[in-house]
Amino acid sequence: MSTEEMTAFDPDSIDMQKGAAEGARLDLLHPGTGAATGAWLQLLGVDSDAYVARQRALQRGRLARLVVARRIKLTPEELEAEALDLLVTATTGWGGLTAGGQPLNWSPAAARDLYTRHRWIREQADEFIGDRANFLPKSASSS
Repeated sequence: MSTEEMTAFDPDSIDMQKGAAEGARLDLLHPGTGAATGAWLQLLGVDSDAYVARQRALQRGRLARLVVARRIKLTPEELEAEALDLLVTATTGWGGLTAGGQPLNWSPAAARDLYTRHRWIREQADEFIGDRANFLPKSASSS
């Protein structure tokens, strides 16, 4: 057996789209202590069809503005709004969150509000969905 045969790798052996579409649970950590909060978010990965479709729609909007204006000017606020939109698209549920002592029910509007008011939650969610290892089967990522 040649060295090339021993080190050959088949990228088809890793199905990133499947895990990204099924989503994964992020257990939120306290921003100051790093302790578990008991709250969690259910998130899609960046390889999910829903995430990719929304990303392409946002890019189409940019390109359309470019064609009309012959140049594109994006502000930091617009880029941040697009990133928020992608994160809302990737958020499919949550648990253990309250507002004013009442359970906080998940909805896209509630997710947008949560991420807008609590940047630390947004940061944890954004980092989580960008880490493809979070969406691999546990046996594949723990070897």
